[in-house]
Amino acid sequence: MTDQPPKNAPEHLRARYWRENIAKMSRPELAEAIGYSVSTIGDMEAGMNRITKKPIDPLAMKRYRLLCMTVGLDAEFDWGRLRMTIVDPVELTMWAAERMRSKRK
Repeated sequence: MTDQPPKNAPEHLRARYWRENIAKMSRPELAEAIGYSVSTIGDMEAGMNRITKKPIDPLAMKRYRLLCMTVGLDAEFDWGRLRMTIVDPVELTMWAAERMRSKRK
């Protein structure tokens, strides 16, 4: 097993580690689960677009992170009932109200 990158490592390195060592998924498996192409996942894990050589946009990385989170939670979401059923035990950490208010300004 590869050593886990430190918490201050670039996000793209942590994303690759998560996919390979925690989710234990190949790029094609993750692509099918989240609806991204294999090459897009490669770009995310490289931290840059392979064609333009520009860094991944923070908003695009946030979307990718949220999609990976749903895979990690193994959750089913029902739009009609606005309910989420979590299959495995999970620990959720919420921001303190002070932090939430300050982000909205």
